[in-house]
Amino acid sequence: MFQRSDLVRVFRNATFATVAEAQAFVEQAPECSAAEVAKLVPVVLELGAKSTPQAHRNRCEAFAGMARKCAGPELFVPCLRALKVGDSTLTSTLVALLPVVNDVGAHGELCDLLASAEPTVRAAGAEVLKHVGGRTALEILTKRAMEPSFPGRLDAMNALLGRAGQHGLPLVAAVIRAGRPLEKIQALRILADPNRFRDREPVVQVASLAAEDRDDLVLAQAITTLGQLDAEKFWSLFELRVEGRGAEVLRAFLVQAVRRPGPTSAAYLRDRFREGPKAARLLVIEAIESAGGDAFFPDLVEALSHRDVGIRTRAAHALTQLSQSDKIDAARAIVWLLRGRDVNVRRLAAEIATRIQDRDGQLAPRLLKSLRDEDWWVRERVLDALVEMNAPVITKHLVKDYLADSSPVVRRFAVSALMRIADPRALGALVRVAQQDEDWFVAELAVEAVGRLGDSRATAYLVDLLAKRPELRLVAIDALSRLKAGEACPDVAELLQDTEADVRESAIKFLDELDDGTHALWVKGCENDTSALVRGAAAKLLKRYDLQSEAEAATPNDPRSLELLLTQTIGRKADDLFLMAGRQAFIKRLGRVEPLAGAPYSARQIRALVEVHLTEAQRGELAKGREVDFSYELPGSGVRFRVNVFDQVRGLSAVFRTVKNRTVGMAELGLPDIIASFAEYPNGLVLVGGPTGAGKSTTLAALVDHINNRSSKHVITIEDPIEVVHQHAKCLINQRELGPHTRSFGAALRSALRQDPDVILVGELRDLETIAFAVSAAETGHLVLGTVHTTSADATIDRLINAFPPRQQAQIRGMLAESLRAVTCQYLLRTPENTRIPAVEVMIANEAISTMIRKGKTFQIPTIIATSRDQGMRMMDVDLVRLAKAGKVDVDEAYAKSVDKRAFEAALGLANPDAPQNSIHPPAQSARVPAGGAVSQKPPNIGRSSGG
Repeated sequence: MFQRSDLVRVFRNATFATVAEAQAFVEQAPECSAAEVAKLVPVVLELGAKSTPQAHRNRCEAFAGMARKCAGPELFVPCLRALKVGDSTLTSTLVALLPVVNDVGAHGELCDLLASAEPTVRAAGAEVLKHVGGRTALEILTKRAMEPSFPGRLDAMNALLGRAGQHGLPLVAAVIRAGRPLEKIQALRILADPNRFRDREPVVQVASLAAEDRDDLVLAQAITTLGQLDAEKFWSLFELRVEGRGAEVLRAFLVQAVRRPGPTSAAYLRDRFREGPKAARLLVIEAIESAGGDAFFPDLVEALSHRDVGIRTRAAHALTQLSQSDKIDAARAIVWLLRGRDVNVRRLAAEIATRIQDRDGQLAPRLLKSLRDEDWWVRERVLDALVEMNAPVITKHLVKDYLADSSPVVRRFAVSALMRIADPRALGALVRVAQQDEDWFVAELAVEAVGRLGDSRATAYLVDLLAKRPELRLVAIDALSRLKAGEACPDVAELLQDTEADVRESAIKFLDELDDGTHALWVKGCENDTSALVRGAAAKLLKRYDLQSEAEAATPNDPRSLELLLTQTIGRKADDLFLMAGRQAFIKRLGRVEPLAGAPYSARQIRALVEVHLTEAQRGELAKGREVDFSYELPGSGVRFRVNVFDQVRGLSAVFRTVKNRTVGMAELGLPDIIASFAEYPNGLVLVGGPTGAGKSTTLAALVDHINNRSSKHVITIEDPIEVVHQHAKCLINQRELGPHTRSFGAALRSALRQDPDVILVGELRDLETIAFAVSAAETGHLVLGTVHTTSADATIDRLINAFPPRQQAQIRGMLAESLRAVTCQYLLRTPENTRIPAVEVMIANEAISTMIRKGKTFQIPTIIATSRDQGMRMMDVDLVRLAKAGKVDVDEAYAKSVDKRAFEAALGLANPDAPQNSIHPPAQSARVPAGGAVSQKPPNIGRSSGG
């Protein structure tokens, strides 16, 4: 215990090394007045910088303990003034202590702290005000908030509004009148909080003060706040003030407008969209997407038909998101879209139907109702959507509710749907329709559907139809042909005496395909047929019968059979050779399949031809029922083949794809010059996309050849299998094949990174492991070339990102944004000279592309490509139009490959946007429906004339 007179001396001399020492000081100190304890404040300030942090903290706690023992308002001002100059430790102590020694009369000086230029001092003052602030402080700070240079408006609102409630509105009004933009925005956000203020009307009046503000961000927040408060005069207050303001103002107004569905908002959104500009139209779509619901659905439909591809793309994205999130009635939306004449709108309907997947099984039945309720155009589009969905409930509903409908039109479309869905479960129902339906057209479609199902159990029923329903003989023969029903040859041969020339000709063609000569005498009876077409078909088949035994074609038991077949494949300049159990050999030239002369091969014979070229491991894989890939070089020819051996329903089969034995330059391939520059990238990822047979591997081989002839680098290729063997020029090239050299693309990539390559070629980015390693390799300074089975640049990027789990996709987007260099996608199209020419899309990853990848907005990439032609980029549709205009490709084929059909039609000046000349023809079944929907019970003469 020491005397009161020694308080300052003892406090100054104490070391306060420990917390216990500070506690002992407080306990041993005599009773002191507040004025005496106030004398300790200068000591704390003086010794703070001279003490260790621990000693200073303990000294502050000792002072606080003394202050609490004799708490009195005399301590308030000294502590308050120390707050302005104290360090963080003392500040924390004083902030906690000041509410204990509160002096209301000194609140003016407390409010002065909020005028300090130091944020820490303002924050400390605000924290004290939270506990002691009242009417006096509120009045002082409301006046100070009107001063232009006052920096503490945010601190004042944070400190006082929590306790002031409705009484704090004058302070908020002062901030809105005199504050800086960010302070005004915060004040408006506070007003929007429904839990802060009791009466809404005064709050609306205060928020309305910002309606005249010149700052766009402040006005945007005012619109949002008053919209959330549901101000009655919202439209009259802001509709005119939005004009001429920035995008943020319009965005805020549109968001609030769609929250008020009705004639006023609908008219406003429609006018804003039609008046533009493009930025305004995009904001309208964004607002509609944020609101959801069906009220503004017609506006989205209108946007889908806009001439600007960016507008159409954004509207499509919004509509898809709303459908997937159940914010709109998906079935109603799809049927509405299907009514449209715009091919892009109809395509989107099918896309939405596919993506939402009919999770609860309710969408498909609702769409099926439109088979009865809509016109033929919509029914066709509904079929498209149902086929895209392939919902499991569709077959059940079609069979149960629609095949027995009283309207032949409805039955016809139900059968068409079953034919396109190709569900094996529908076989029995389709056979019954073929046997019993009185409408010949419905029955004919059912027979065709049975044939397309490919189920051999239907053979006996089809043979029965040949006898019982003569009007269905043509389509029944075609169905038997699809089923490869050789056992039906005797029954079909009897039809060579049918009265209809079309039937006789079809019967001959059936025997040409499936008969081994057993029924040659039946065919010989047609040599003098009254129809020239029948006579010609008969003569051709009889000639084949005569020559078959004498042909020098390869026979299945000939050990040289495979070499002979491959030699014929090369001689005919074919791309592929097909060996299928139970069939003769076939080749494929320029996209068309043609038979080779010879007898059918059995599965055992195909195995004998192929197994001699397999390793022990590959034979083991084949024995387990798995498919096997390998490469094979025909001895003495220098020509290599990529081989795939697999089991199928009829037994073992094999496909031999011809691989060019030399690399072809970019110019000879017809590729744009810009693609050659991809080989000059020092690092990064370059991808080549396209469907099977589009020449992706050939393009990659040309890139490697370009590198090989122009730079000295180490190149590693990983292929399945190796197609082109590169000769060393300037580069060192190591080529590895899956199977003989490595077990997987991922394992080969992992190994390649330890071999110091400059360039890595990956035959196909087919799985997560391969994609991950390829992206990592590109990031670590290697140039990685690869192929992907995609047909557009944005789809290629989505394919890579979507291969990863959702939690990793943000990271992968960032990696791709940095490492992706270019994407090219290509198709091969036939030319009038029976050669093929590429149509190419090119995307170069400039800064805009990288930003879209990073933000997950790949749907905007086509717009960037379309506007970056000066950088060498090009859209696939633009290249297709170029080739079609130049007469280098068939318009039909180019149209089929195009994405934006409407733009393609416009570019070529085609008259009818829904059926361009020489390109798109109406469905054959529609042409047979008489006007008014009536259906004839007797088929029209759809065959050729029977005259000679």
